[in-house]
Amino acid sequence: MIQSMFSIPEPKPLAELLSLKGKTAIVTGGGRGLGKYVVRRFAEAGANVVFCARHADQVQAVAEEYAGFPGTLTPLTANISIASDRQKLVDAAVEKFGGIDILVNCAAIYPPGGSLSVTEETWDSMHDIDTKAAFFLSTAVAKKMIEQGRGGRIVNFLSTAFVNAAPMFSAYAIAKAGVWKMTQVMSKEFAQYGITVNAVTPGATLTEEKAAALASGNFVEAAKSFGMSVEGDMNEMLQKVQAMGGPGELLKNAIPMGRMGYPDDLACAVLYLASDMAAYVTGQNIVVSGAQADNSTVMPPSAGKVETKPKTTKAPTAKADPSPSADPDPELQGLWKVQVDTPMGRQDVEIDAKVEGNVLTGTMLFMGKKLNIQDGVASKEGFSYGIHVKVMMRKMDATVSGTRDGDTLAGTVNNPMGSFAFTATRA
Repeated sequence: MIQSMFSIPEPKPLAELLSLKGKTAIVTGGGRGLGKYVVRRFAEAGANVVFCARHADQVQAVAEEYAGFPGTLTPLTANISIASDRQKLVDAAVEKFGGIDILVNCAAIYPPGGSLSVTEETWDSMHDIDTKAAFFLSTAVAKKMIEQGRGGRIVNFLSTAFVNAAPMFSAYAIAKAGVWKMTQVMSKEFAQYGITVNAVTPGATLTEEKAAALASGNFVEAAKSFGMSVEGDMNEMLQKVQAMGGPGELLKNAIPMGRMGYPDDLACAVLYLASDMAAYVTGQNIVVSGAQADNSTVMPPSAGKVETKPKTTKAPTAKADPSPSADPDPELQGLWKVQVDTPMGRQDVEIDAKVEGNVLTGTMLFMGKKLNIQDGVASKEGFSYGIHVKVMMRKMDATVSGTRDGDTLAGTVNNPMGSFAFTATRA
């Protein structure tokens, strides 16, 4: 005993430290969002992964997408607010793989609402899934880990709504505060069994669902992805964001790294905590946010007040409004492609231009959504057109303009949320 206490073991090879080969993991909320990417990293590291969501088509699609990785995937449909469904996850892992080594409590719901508007029904459903389910699934898994006698890893997802006490998310913040206290207490209780209990906290992260909301023009959902309150009139929100220079400036102020997080940023942090790399780390919370500042308000910390005159982003383009009577530019016709860096990350943009005389029609592909070109003009002076993006029950107008130089288009997209420049080439 004395010898082992004062002996330093040989370091394991790095590949062995990060490997999950032979380990069995349970991941809740694995059908989409952040949980889906956790499933991917675990499968890539060789783990047997039992993962769940409430929709069978979601988990099946994930299993098919990641079928080529070394790990074995077992997709299950489950509502973790139901005790029998939680037990189903535990039983599946034990019966199929002989035990459980890792649990990731990722599933959560977070309907927004101020403290005065939260109903008991909303409170109960949120706490049943976000807090109660995480607690009782953790204790069920911990009992199996203790019985197995080989330790284990539990990783819980928190939220910046709890860290920064964000308005409009009071019930969610309280639910996640409970998960954090649970993490701290269990880390002390389970340490004697070699079980570590940690947490990760995502900052503003661009999941596929948030990207779809931005592509569809659903500003309410997009605002949530930036951690902003969604109270008030839609137009007022748009004006506030525009007054701050658009989402790009907002992110520049709120996130020093200049971009939203990606799901894999979180998945890599979870992989670290689930692996032997973090064998001696417990009771900790890793905040994966790019040094994001307090997101409790639409106003970035560096802004003393909203400027009355909106900022604009100037781009190196020609006339924004070419004359319809100028010489036509039939060479503009065709498919043009470019990758652009936007506040939502790097995106593929395609312009499929149709030209007849001075009239420009066709489509513009952005974030996977095809938008019809409206009122387009194509001339040797330059080109311009409008696109209409649906925002809830109304439309948000954006304009695209620029010039053609051989097989290159230099243009700018202007919308109520800001502007960005692009240089496209002929496909």
